[in-house]
Amino acid sequence: MKYGYGLMTADPKIVSQAKQIKSMSLPEAMELAVFGAKVIYPRSLEPAINHNLKIRLKNTFNPKNPGTLISNTLNKGKTDVKAVSLIKNSGLITIIGSSMISTPGTAAKILDILGKKGIKIQIISQSASEANISLVTSGDDL
Repeated sequence: MKYGYGLMTADPKIVSQAKQIKSMSLPEAMELAVFGAKVIYPRSLEPAINHNLKIRLKNTFNPKNPGTLISNTLNKGKTDVKAVSLIKNSGLITIIGSSMISTPGTAAKILDILGKKGIKIQIISQSASEANISLVTSGDDL
């Protein structure tokens, strides 16, 4: 598959079945940019977010292809997965303890400690039982 026609559902160098994404919201594009989409620099989306602008991401070598339309419009009610990204050199930290259940501020304390150590958290998730918190960070910060 030739690639470079806008945003793709995955990195076509890794997933040969990757397809072009026709449209997506600015928040979705920002997430992909932060987590590895090489065709978008996250800061380049800020003017579009701040001024409600639309972006059409195209390939200069194939100008007839419509590319990907990025706008502030969210497809409410739709739960389609748009894309999958891969974060290389990352690590998962899971903090488990029954004392965390129904204890307000536990996540804030953990994030405060990590922030003071200069550790950037990429993803945070807490179980419904509140018994564990999982954090994704750079593998270098592990």
